[in-house]
Amino acid sequence: MAVDVRLPQLTEATTSRSADAGGDRAGRISATPLAARVAEAGDVALATVPVTGRRITRADVEAHLRARESAERAPVRSDDHADLGGVVNRSASVVTIHAECQVDALDGLLRQIGESRAEVAPTFTDFLVAACTRVLRQFPAVDTSVAGEENRGTGKVDIAVTVATTPGTVVLLGCERKSLLDLSRERQAAREQPRAGEGTSFAATLALTHLDLPGLTRVAPTLGSSRCALGVGSIEPRTVTEDGRQTPGHLVGCTFVAGREAFDEPRAAAWLVALRQLIEDPMRVFLEL
Repeated sequence: MAVDVRLPQLTEATTSRSADAGGDRAGRISATPLAARVAEAGDVALATVPVTGRRITRADVEAHLRARESAERAPVRSDDHADLGGVVNRSASVVTIHAECQVDALDGLLRQIGESRAEVAPTFTDFLVAACTRVLRQFPAVDTSVAGEENRGTGKVDIAVTVATTPGTVVLLGCERKSLLDLSRERQAAREQPRAGEGTSFAATLALTHLDLPGLTRVAPTLGSSRCALGVGSIEPRTVTEDGRQTPGHLVGCTFVAGREAFDEPRAAAWLVALRQLIEDPMRVFLEL
């Protein structure tokens, strides 16, 4: 049964959890030993557990388990959907996860690069392609390419990009071999070339739909022939919490959809957590310029 999972807001405690636990950057987080044992016994990915303090506790895990059990008991019909700015299908074959990401640091870096580099100025969409490529390489279960070939274990990433400002879809092949600036140049060049028409299906690794339209905060992407899809809405001014204080900021909604042959709920949630960490701490992508 597919379940729509709402990820917790990242806070100072959650963004520093990887270092606290001595874990890697793929999403390890800090938890008490008892919480870790309860999570393991309940087949719970710690990255999906909302925290109430500096570390995940047994109570946090048990609350997450109760919420999961309630969702699993809920009846699911073929026409069930979540109101995420559109229709998101809930079925036995699809997993849907949504999170909001703070983009103030990313916006500042993009502005600095735009002012200093006259030749190429990466956009937010370009950054999304680069960040998604990085995260996809951490999750090799996705193995479909545009050519329809099997790429299991090769790390090959092909991304089909659709934006609101231009018609059709641009397919970027071999993104794993390209830097952010390379991807930006390729997307800019593609604007001058014929583009695939609406409704054309591509067996890409990821279908990225970025619709930066005023008021469209959530975009429900469609899988088509791709193994997974990401829908990104407009950047909106919101109040955010930093160091326990509420300050003005900007958030963007990201909705990740994947086929169950590639992702289950914990794995899809970990994928989106990893992407959100790159969006909110973008230097790891910009260092590859």
